[in-house]
Amino acid sequence: MFNMCSFVLDLIKSHGSNEPRNIASKLNIKVFYRNMPVGVSGVLINPEIKKAIIINSRLSRKQQRVALAHELGHVLLHSQYYNLFDELDCDLRKQLDTDADAFAHMLLTKRGNHETKTCN
Repeated sequence: MFNMCSFVLDLIKSHGSNEPRNIASKLNIKVFYRNMPVGVSGVLINPEIKKAIIINSRLSRKQQRVALAHELGHVLLHSQYYNLFDELDCDLRKQLDTDADAFAHMLLTKRGNHETKTCN
């Protein structure tokens, strides 16, 4: 069974950081900051074409960091759905977003140091 917390801790350990920008860089994912409509935090560009994430530059720095962590969650957890996203039903879309939110929360709260090395 998939353990999100262990996955995130392993990711932090392997990349030496819980900072989304550092992880994206090490995964060769370009991150762009652009003005986007209100209500849009970020979007993932189809990685088969170009690995890129666009983050809404109108958000606060903290919100941008959360949005980037969320989009990284989609990259790392949901690659099998990239080409099908427009065809997914509402319930599955909600579940994928819930997963990406959980990933982002864990990534941003776990630092891989002595304080937070466990999944309790």
